[in-house]
Amino acid sequence: MPPHPEVPATLRRLRDSGLRLFTLTENLLEVQTRQLEYGGIVDLFERRFSADGVKEHKPSRQAYAYVERELGVEPSRLCLVACHTWDTLGAVAAGWEAALIKRAGNDVLGSALSRTSSATTSMTSPVSSSPGTGNGTERRHPPTPDVPLEAGASNVT
Repeated sequence: MPPHPEVPATLRRLRDSGLRLFTLTENLLEVQTRQLEYGGIVDLFERRFSADGVKEHKPSRQAYAYVERELGVEPSRLCLVACHTWDTLGAVAAGWEAALIKRAGNDVLGSALSRTSSATTSMTSPVSSSPGTGNGTERRHPPTPDVPLEAGASNVT
């Protein structure tokens, strides 16, 4: 399945802005790599992680802690951008920032997330630092003192 049309350009913009991009999926690394290669976006990610690395599925805390250890960063420095509510809930519970990419049928909780940002299907600006920017992104909480320097993606394609 190819990525949504806006995904490659958005990932490039995020990477070019200085964010370190990585993936965290349930897929085995081999499967994940094939999917990203097929989508033409494998080179946009610095690292790829699989929850299989700790034999724990998201939203288990261990899946997120695995990435923190591997990258050597504190949870507050990480932001997960995902199209699955449970992934963003797990990230927030682990102390990460999170942004939910809303696509048809995936916002099963109605964006009732207290510490996440939500982005509409355009994904043209998935993370915003202030409310009401009018760019398709809604900030659901005040910015934290530590601006995330790393951004993880989970099934954003």
